[in-house]
Amino acid sequence: MTISTTASTVKYTGNGSTTAFAVTFPFFGTTTSAELEVVQRIIATGIESVLSNGSAYTVAGGEGSTGTVTASSAPASTVEWHIRRNTTKTQVTDYVENDPFPAAVHESALDRLLVQSQENKEELDRSIKLSRTNTMTSTEFTNSAADRGSKVLSFDSAGELTVTQELGEFQGNWAASTAYVLRDMVKDTTNGNIYIVNTAHTSSGSQPISSNTDVAKWSLIVDAATATTSAAAAVVSAQLADDWAVKTSGVVESSEYSSKAYAVGGTGVTTSSGKGAAKEWATTTGGAVDTSEHSAKAYAIGGTGVTTTSGKGAAKEWATTTGGAVDTSEYSAKAYAIGGTGVTTTSGKGAAKEWATTTGGAVDTSEYSAKEYALGTAASTGGSAKSWAQDTDQVNGAGTNDRSSKNWAQGSSMTGATLGGSSKDWAQTTGGTVDGTNYAAKEWALGTTVGDGSAKDWAVLAEDSAVTGSSYSALHHAAKGAASATAAASSASTATTQATAAAASATAAAASADAFDDTYLGAKNYRAYC
Repeated sequence: MTISTTASTVKYTGNGSTTAFAVTFPFFGTTTSAELEVVQRIIATGIESVLSNGSAYTVAGGEGSTGTVTASSAPASTVEWHIRRNTTKTQVTDYVENDPFPAAVHESALDRLLVQSQENKEELDRSIKLSRTNTMTSTEFTNSAADRGSKVLSFDSAGELTVTQELGEFQGNWAASTAYVLRDMVKDTTNGNIYIVNTAHTSSGSQPISSNTDVAKWSLIVDAATATTSAAAAVVSAQLADDWAVKTSGVVESSEYSSKAYAVGGTGVTTSSGKGAAKEWATTTGGAVDTSEHSAKAYAIGGTGVTTTSGKGAAKEWATTTGGAVDTSEYSAKAYAIGGTGVTTTSGKGAAKEWATTTGGAVDTSEYSAKEYALGTAASTGGSAKSWAQDTDQVNGAGTNDRSSKNWAQGSSMTGATLGGSSKDWAQTTGGTVDGTNYAAKEWALGTTVGDGSAKDWAVLAEDSAVTGSSYSALHHAAKGAASATAAASSASTATTQATAAAASATAAAASADAFDDTYLGAKNYRAYC
């Protein structure tokens, strides 16, 4: 086979449902002898474990081709599966002198060498190594396990590998005329700083090391002087922080107070203009919090300076008080809803319930409720909706000639000039006028008292009977028209008979003239003359 890919690993992240994972590179062996390795990695911790072929997964394909790894149970989304080719590092092709040299066998051996090389490269790519242009005398070290214990692998001053202490060896306080080697550590007694040797030397001069002529041969690893300054500042800051948190005896800084003072009260905050603690703003009911305004509780359920106070009043009072005004002039929601002192039967007021349901009298001493206007009988309302709809005589509380919708539609005793008639009167009254002057639709249609004639008179009144004056009905004119048509037809028949006789006379006269011509003038001459 040919191998066109350099890949020897493939990674999949589990999802709790997928079990089949493609092996995208060729490998040797198959099923339980497949030369593959499956490593499961826990994403959160990086812990790796090599899974077992045949129990954790099965393999199909291979033998020089790609294939599939099928998990016994779907990997969870918390893990990754790394499928790696792991070719046995053996040479299984035996070349015997004078034996046949089949291409497939030789190519298989070459393929095995190539994939082994690819796997080696993959491992080398993951190793720590020098760059192409770097050099090192040796990457070996000879320290025994005992010598290497609890130490670290580092580089010496020449950049070569060495095994050394984890950080360095502490030599105590710095001293002059002392031979210090690489990674020795000392304490500068003038300021407490800790230094480590970066270049071996014999010390000279005096402390502090920061101004010593050999300062470049030391590296500062613990800046104790700065730490001491910072610690002192931290103490001050801590005290200030504590004051900002809990001080209640006055200001913390400038003109401001602590969290606790603003939370539960303290000197300069409690009952102070423009201030007041959170607790006081929440719960005080005995007076103002900041000399002018009151707490949430006072505005909620009442308190000194809020209850029955002009321009104020608690939420509870605005909601439920029915015994009088809340803020000396206005009333609660409940009073305006169902009634209360100063609202019920009070000029310019009245509760919602009263405006809705009161009957038999005014709500606010002058106006009436919706129910009274709908179906009440109080005369002073000018008539309720029910009265205007269905009273059978004068509407209760209305004018003398005011009638209900029902009366105007079909009431009796409505004819005459005063009321003018109901809709029913204008539709059906016969034998006289509706309003003293005009007639009903039925009278105009078929009555006999309309001076100008009813529709029925103008249609069918007998022939020669005038409807009005010299005007006659359609029936009269139809009869007269029919008589005229009959006379015309008779005259036409006579005219036809007379025309036929005239034509016969003309024909006889022509025959006589021709005979006269032939006898007395000669036929030829007569024609020439003609």
